[in-house]
Amino acid sequence: MADPQSYGAAMPNLSDVVVRSIPAFVLLTVTEMISVRLHPDEDAAGYEAKDAATSVTMGLGSLVFDFLWKIPIVAICTAIHELTRPRT
Repeated sequence: MADPQSYGAAMPNLSDVVVRSIPAFVLLTVTEMISVRLHPDEDAAGYEAKDAATSVTMGLGSLVFDFLWKIPIVAICTAIHELTRPRT
């Protein structure tokens, strides 16, 4: 029988990936905003602050939504465990 702790090793925790990527996203967005201001291109509009705020809000909303989905999943798994465990 496989070790129960090895099941999570095959798939990374996606919420950790999102949390760790937020600083990189903010840094790259700010870098791009500075680049557009220093070297404007007539054809490209670049990012506005509201675009970055929308993207960050969507990322944070994704984290909240992910957390809210875990509540019923844990409840269902707990109920299944309690209903199917061997009685001694």
